[in-house]
Amino acid sequence: LGADLIVVGSRGHGTLGSLVLGSVSAELVDHAPCPVLVARRPGLAKAVLALDGSAAAGQALELLATWPIFRSVTLTVVSVAGPAPLLGTATVPAVEAKLDTALASLASSAREHAQKVASDAAARLAAAGIAVTASALTGDPAHAIVEAADADGADLVVLGSRGLTGLTRLRLGSVTRGVLHAASASVLVVHASPGSVGLGAGGGTDMTEHRRSWD
Repeated sequence: LGADLIVVGSRGHGTLGSLVLGSVSAELVDHAPCPVLVARRPGLAKAVLALDGSAAAGQALELLATWPIFRSVTLTVVSVAGPAPLLGTATVPAVEAKLDTALASLASSAREHAQKVASDAAARLAAAGIAVTASALTGDPAHAIVEAADADGADLVVLGSRGLTGLTRLRLGSVTRGVLHAASASVLVVHASPGSVGLGAGGGTDMTEHRRSWD
């Protein structure tokens, strides 16, 4: 049909139930050739756009900026600086101090990058006539996104996905799938198309300098 969007409901089995029973909505998110809306709310007044600087996130941003249905939505753009990596411990005080400094530097860099991704995206959306605010969050990305949506009273969470499937997704984990199962709001998932570029601070790279893409 050349559809621009697939809309599906969700019975809300939860994470464990979906892993055991399977989930039509999750399978659609994995395999659909177009964006998928998992509908849980009857209206659309507030939305949260979650970005990680990836190509898929860039396409989610452009969808919100160009689809007329989002013109009247109050939007919050969030980007999450994930948990700091574990660098281990050292018995030598001088080495321990260097590890602490490196960890603090990584955390600061991640927060700055997240703020820039969110702020740049908010500027793009504001230019399209959308009421928008930007926020940089820290912590586990899926949990932080769901918490932000709940705190904002959002009707919709929008995020990108690289579309990992099957055992690859189970092995790597997925922020997209985590949000899909945990959010009380509707969830709109946008896949990256071949050749698309990311939203990194450098203009064409994603956030892999300090963490893997959320998917």
